[in-house]
Amino acid sequence: MNTIELNGRTFEMDQVKNILSSRIVIEKPGKYQVKVTQVTEYSPEEGTKRFIVNLQATTKFHIAKAIEAIKAEDYQTALNAHLTATVFENDGKPSTYLPAKGETVNIIVSEMMNKQNEKILVVNSITELPVVAAVSAKGLFDSAFESTDELAAIAKEAKLQTVK
Repeated sequence: MNTIELNGRTFEMDQVKNILSSRIVIEKPGKYQVKVTQVTEYSPEEGTKRFIVNLQATTKFHIAKAIEAIKAEDYQTALNAHLTATVFENDGKPSTYLPAKGETVNIIVSEMMNKQNEKILVVNSITELPVVAAVSAKGLFDSAFESTDELAAIAKEAKLQTVK
């Protein structure tokens, strides 16, 4: 099995294929729920510190770039061909939200023209999913077990009577 070295880690080709195949494909603008795969801090020498949020999502544009990179045996570029969001360092605004790796988030995707004058899909915003309170199941099964206990007691009594 072929292996490759990427960022100091060894991957088998099946792992690379599985990572690429695990991404959801976004084909049009809209609101989506996606998983955060990594958050990386980026501090340019000039400008504002920011965080690059990698998402488990891709587009047709990214897929074409990944296939091109795979053919050139540039697997790092292939793995980097996915949607990302940029979150600038928290400047005290309550709207600044930085998700964690593994978290599922809402993203708004829109169309824009890139430098090559191609229409591409980009992440416009990233927001956390609202927390929904869960209800405890405590007590919901009590009556089911009580009637089972009653049936077991009746069956036991019936068995005892037949054995005698």
